[in-house]
Amino acid sequence: MSKRTDAIRSMFTSVPDVKSADQLSADNRAGELVRRSAGAVNAIRSTFADIERENEALRTAATASERIIEIETEVIDPSPFPDRFADTDDSAFAALKASIAERGQDIPVLLRPHPVLAGRYQTAYGHRRIKALGELGRPVRALVRQLRDDELAAAQGVENSARADLSFIERASFALRLEQSGCSRAVIQQALTIDKAEASKLIAVASGVPRELIAAIGRAPRTGRPRWQDLAEALREEAALTRVSTLIGEATFRSLDSDARFLAALTMARQSHSVTTGHDPVRLTIKAASGDIIAKVIDQRDASRIVFDRIAHQGFADYVVQELPALFERYAASTDHGPGMKRR
Repeated sequence: MSKRTDAIRSMFTSVPDVKSADQLSADNRAGELVRRSAGAVNAIRSTFADIERENEALRTAATASERIIEIETEVIDPSPFPDRFADTDDSAFAALKASIAERGQDIPVLLRPHPVLAGRYQTAYGHRRIKALGELGRPVRALVRQLRDDELAAAQGVENSARADLSFIERASFALRLEQSGCSRAVIQQALTIDKAEASKLIAVASGVPRELIAAIGRAPRTGRPRWQDLAEALREEAALTRVSTLIGEATFRSLDSDARFLAALTMARQSHSVTTGHDPVRLTIKAASGDIIAKVIDQRDASRIVFDRIAHQGFADYVVQELPALFERYAASTDHGPGMKRR
């Protein structure tokens, strides 16, 4: 045993005799030294503990690294519970691909053996890395574990929590897929790091909006739960669902970004049915050469109205308003009536 160890131990084991005031004063000073030394010892012990924890982490990492293998992307399938919509951010994916091309794959992905197809694997997390490596023609460095469905979902949840960029509707759709696959609410809560009430809200919204409409709208990253709840509520009306189903088939709708597509769908779902039916019949539907509906002419008792969808066609209505004076002048010049023509 070293002298340093003996000295440190003596700080805790030696007990001085108290025989006089001078000795008491000396002992007080010694006690102060002991307390200061004890603080130093505790700091040393804490440092040793930290070092041991780091060593344990290194041992764990070393053990894990022994299970990392290289697998060709052709035999890797996506997760049975997709948690992300189709990636439309080409710039972000391009940056990831360029980084892997230059530096290689820093972090392994997590796979499980396919539960049905021998020789194939399913992805727990790392989908975008797998896609990038596939396009680069490189194998994937992967950690392979036997995972039950609930464990795979939980593993995805860990990555989701670290990434924290899934939109509301992506999280809601993921929760619904898990429930439909038979996962319990407890598993869903763990996978998304949410409480029971939030899980119920996510599933309710995803159940209230048809999957085809969600796919047509996309991630809508800036659209939160209240707006999606509004859409689910509006779509309870059968006529609203019909109107929105027609809208998503139009090329102009598909040309919008995801959040604008959501707004267009919500606007159409909320549109009063009496705008185009009932006492105000549509006399004419105006279509573009592509077949997309541009506007509708609605006859009323004392006037005719041209109704534009300002969401789907953005600034077109404003453009028409600006051009109306010139259009009227051309019309007046082509007839026998001047600008002061009376209504017939």
